[in-house]
Amino acid sequence: MALTTPEQDRSGTLLDAVLAERDRCQDRYESAIGTNCEMLAYLRLRRARERVRQYQRELDKPAFVS
Repeated sequence: MALTTPEQDRSGTLLDAVLAERDRCQDRYESAIGTNCEMLAYLRLRRARERVRQYQRELDKPAFVS
């Protein structure tokens, strides 16, 4: 079992939240295709995907436990 720091535990919780937000943005984007809201929905989806990548990178960092 891998040891984790409190920061990594928090990042894992935040990752769950941003994954849920990304899924909501994906649904909104798919609903907005062909409407005047499509571009805004697409930009929000891109931002949500970037947040997911940021939190995944944070979790991939090695844990230094003393």
